[in-house]
Amino acid sequence: MKRRTVLITRPREQSEELGREMEACGFQVFFFPTIKIAPPASWDACDRALDRPPAYYDGLIFVSANGARGFIGRMRDRGIDPARYGLSAIYAVGPKTAEEIGSSGLKVSFIPDRHSADALANHLVGAGIRGKRFLLPRGNLGRDELPNSLGEAGAVVEAIEVYQTAAADMAGAEALLERIFRGEIDVVAFASPSAVKAFAGAVPGGSLADVSARTTIAAIGPTTLEMVRTLGGTGALVAKSSTARGLAETIREHFGDHG
Repeated sequence: MKRRTVLITRPREQSEELGREMEACGFQVFFFPTIKIAPPASWDACDRALDRPPAYYDGLIFVSANGARGFIGRMRDRGIDPARYGLSAIYAVGPKTAEEIGSSGLKVSFIPDRHSADALANHLVGAGIRGKRFLLPRGNLGRDELPNSLGEAGAVVEAIEVYQTAAADMAGAEALLERIFRGEIDVVAFASPSAVKAFAGAVPGGSLADVSARTTIAAIGPTTLEMVRTLGGTGALVAKSSTARGLAETIREHFGDHG
């Protein structure tokens, strides 16, 4: 029986775990990164935050592994030991982000059961945050719902850019789309809204309607699923847990026990 195929659209260096999980489920894996991660246009805002004493902030909030990686990497570039934030309250949107934080020796204070910025915001607001100040290291495409929610609850959120998300070189996109329309790709997996948007940009008309009619679209979480739907995709799967393993298991269950 022909093996089913899955197309992974996140940067290759961040796709190895998902690729392994899918191969373990019996799928043939293809990589076609639609985005790339780069340093921010300027480190000035991050450096100003790092120059303040850790106690200046009541907590650090990380909504992506890239945000954690960029912030901790900048500390190390400046010769700052991440341990200086060892007594800080640190909040992570999900386990992958927490794992990135933990690799520096820092301990995460809280991860919401539902791995989303909304769930994290709800927890913080429920804890009472009026008058508190939070640092939010994030990318250039960071959404404002979380800082807005915290601001409405009386907190001050300092959002700083620690990485940029940009469209990757889409050479070969036309041939890839032809394969999808011929039914040769069984699943297109997305791990971020920006990956969805970049992929749709290579589709004639910018809509995912025809793509979702010819293949199964899978999203790692509700925010990514929202972007799929916004851009015309229908019938998409969403991972039960917003992790590589969760996404792989959701895809596997959709197609049966194996690819």
